[in-house]
Amino acid sequence: MTKPESSLAPYKDLTVGNLLTQLSHNYPDNEALVYPDRNLRLTFSQLERRARIIAKGLIKLASEKGDRVALWATNVPEWVMLQYALAKIGAILVTVNTGLRTAEIEYLLRQSEAKVLITIEAFKGVSYINTIHEIVPELKESNSNNINSAKLPTLRNVYI
Repeated sequence: MTKPESSLAPYKDLTVGNLLTQLSHNYPDNEALVYPDRNLRLTFSQLERRARIIAKGLIKLASEKGDRVALWATNVPEWVMLQYALAKIGAILVTVNTGLRTAEIEYLLRQSEAKVLITIEAFKGVSYINTIHEIVPELKESNSNNINSAKLPTLRNVYI
């Protein structure tokens, strides 16, 4: 006896980036991302457009296929958009727990070989900016797009 084909079958062999593209073609006006507290409602078409814009920006900032991009942020809409954008360029999303502290963040960035860190300013009274400056003091004197850190040799870019 064969199983009936799932309605998800056409999507099962797609990458995450291509999945969003396909959904934006098939359901352009259906809601894809909703944050009522921010009065944000994006359709698949709108989410696809934003993900492509972010992907192009990432490419200009030297992110490319295989790069590890660490995201240290709370549940914000940009998190979802960035996830799709990274998938579109083939970069690897490294999620960073918002509860981690300085030594743990340093370990995660080193072990993951993150090339880029994208973060928010602060959460629950913890300044992520101060934390990253503790880990990468060179960041204070350098351009955030051209870091040369002794502790984190693969880290090249930090965006807040």
